[in-house]
Amino acid sequence: MNYNSLASIQKRIKTLKGLKDLIDARHKAYYERKEDLKQFLILGTWHLDTCGNCWTIIGESLDVEPVIDLEFSGFPKRSFSLHNSIVPAHVKCFKCRQPFSIKDAKTIIKKRLQPQIVDLSKYIGQSIKEVKEIYKNKTDAQYYIRNESGLQNDKFIDTRIKEGCTVLEENHGGWIDFPPDYIIDKGDKTETEIFAYYHKKCFEKSIIDQAETFRKTKGKDADHFKNLAGDVYCDYWIKAELEIVGLKYKEVVSTGEVSYKFEGRYKDFEFRRAWTYWVVNGFVPLKIAQEIYADEVGQKYVRVAGHCGCVAPEEPWIQDSAIGKCVTSYHIDTLQGLKLFVSKIKE
Repeated sequence: MNYNSLASIQKRIKTLKGLKDLIDARHKAYYERKEDLKQFLILGTWHLDTCGNCWTIIGESLDVEPVIDLEFSGFPKRSFSLHNSIVPAHVKCFKCRQPFSIKDAKTIIKKRLQPQIVDLSKYIGQSIKEVKEIYKNKTDAQYYIRNESGLQNDKFIDTRIKEGCTVLEENHGGWIDFPPDYIIDKGDKTETEIFAYYHKKCFEKSIIDQAETFRKTKGKDADHFKNLAGDVYCDYWIKAELEIVGLKYKEVVSTGEVSYKFEGRYKDFEFRRAWTYWVVNGFVPLKIAQEIYADEVGQKYVRVAGHCGCVAPEEPWIQDSAIGKCVTSYHIDTLQGLKLFVSKIKE
């Protein structure tokens, strides 16, 4: 494969498979054979460097020619991340289950899902190499089975206390490294890392559906708030959280850690979403502040002055105001805490 000239790369990137094969070939060329490589910018999105790496542009793709030889044109004044977002050719959209095309390449969204513990009983007698190949070829997402501490079986549990320790056991959970050419046995389990890929519209629809379900179920089983830092779809969750607790929202512009378009309002209280909590500013009379703190949820998750130590509403965290002693700011970590706070200030 020719992977180091403008003309050959232009031919390769007509399909997703061609693009992926190109990147893999350049990686091997440098890391296995130390070949000299030129630099290229692909589809205004991916930077192929001289060391066989593929970097992804941070932010919007550039509106440029499909392939640019950076030896002649100069490097674009943009930031790139060593993060390969290109979908494997056989993997389909996690939501609509339809394949991707090269036209989708620049807008495909890659999302890491919650790892899964997998029962390997149906693979008994097969090698771990065969099992990995099965998971590698799955089309709904990209799966990885690690070697290090990748195998679990209760027969490996060793509750003896480690030498020199008082409580640390030799192997509490029964996890070990996969031995080379390991054959799957009865009781074996593993953990898979999962990366899902979406068409942009499918991902947006997925977020809207999740936020709507969250709103309709009034946040049932919700624990701490989602981390919305850097999330371009944060407003769907913000509006759902505010609606659940009965707050109206106002359109604003934020450029902070959460770039939202909506804040909550109730009388003179302002509710602003931070990465995993709500920041509330307003005058909470000391009596109400004490009632909030007397509640177990309030004491743990409605933090006076945003204090990580969950301090009580007392000096020096209170101040005088026209309505008497007050707490003027809170950080609220859970939906139950936000419900409690809103109910108290509305009483």
